[in-house]
Amino acid sequence: MTRTDATAEPVRSLLREHHPDLAGLPLSLAARGCDNQMWRLGVRLAVRAP
Repeated sequence: MTRTDATAEPVRSLLREHHPDLAGLPLSLAARGCDNQMWRLGVRLAVRAP
């Protein structure tokens, strides 16, 4: 299994497209598993991505 470096750009792009009201919030990688990533969005939200 190959692990790729996580970047915020794909998550940020999806936010701009689907939730432009949230796209300006701070985004940081919170956790990374073998098949998903958890991103903190602001102080109260999270985004889980495969």
